[in-house]
Amino acid sequence: MNGAIFADGSEKIGMGHIIRTMAIGDKLKNKGVNVEYICTNSSLAAFLYLKNKNYKVNNKMPLEQKFDFMIVDSYEVNTTEKLQYFYMFAKKLIYIDDLNCLNSYNIDVIVNYSVGTENLNYKDAKIRLLGPKYVPLREQFDDLRFNEPQIKVEKILLTLGAADEYNFTKNILDELLKAYPNLSYNIVLGVTNLHRDKLILSYKSENVNFYCNVDNMASIMKESHIAISAGGSTIYELCAASVPTLAIVTAINQLKFINEMHKNTKLLFTNFTNGYDANFIEKFNILYSDVDFRRQLTYNMNYLVDGKGASRIAEVIKGDNI
Repeated sequence: MNGAIFADGSEKIGMGHIIRTMAIGDKLKNKGVNVEYICTNSSLAAFLYLKNKNYKVNNKMPLEQKFDFMIVDSYEVNTTEKLQYFYMFAKKLIYIDDLNCLNSYNIDVIVNYSVGTENLNYKDAKIRLLGPKYVPLREQFDDLRFNEPQIKVEKILLTLGAADEYNFTKNILDELLKAYPNLSYNIVLGVTNLHRDKLILSYKSENVNFYCNVDNMASIMKESHIAISAGGSTIYELCAASVPTLAIVTAINQLKFINEMHKNTKLLFTNFTNGYDANFIEKFNILYSDVDFRRQLTYNMNYLVDGKGASRIAEVIKGDNI
């Protein structure tokens, strides 16, 4: 069985599309399926990342239909016509849909794992995989156990996605060091972060540690007492790892998701889409000081996401029902 994944990653759009599709791709490869990537608008860093993960990467579409299936994950595929185009290259089509904005989804499998999507009308799709049960997380998040939050907060995780185009990491870290100089800060910088070298050189304190090209994100999360994260798919990983989290909305397309997460879990968030939000430290203070709130938030988050979504999606793709 041969399959392809159409997704891109870069400094501008981040690596979310590649990270989540690779979680599915890894599960399929474990089942003996050949999987390769088609990245038509990706940065060199994204290409190298995939190759280092043992994926063949193409920079253009094939000349003819050659795949048994194709997983499509791109905000650029925003019309029914653009979606149907991929049948030129694959017999079956799986579309990861965050926005629910197309007129028709007449394809084999639709995946929308966002909170509150279970009752969306995808009647044209043959198979509908809807809700957080299908969040495709990396294998390291499969079997994490729920942990009660620490009463005393000592370790903070800060991760603002692969790119962090506007270097909000520096704004947040400066604010935290001013207010809480004695805490320990673990900063995860993405593969496409253009500010990475300058950030590492700027902070020499023993309680500030930087991590790049991380392969053990689940372990780093489990060691953290509070996480501050961009409002993308990392939020789901933090749910599976049971880490009380303050979300940073860094892009308009994250707002709906984070609002739904807030309604379902009480997740705190602040909006950076118009620049650094001065209310950030107030929200952090709430999370830091109220252990009962952290306990309830952590329970709500972990109840929502169990970390097995990628396996469920791979089972459907590998099965005989599509």
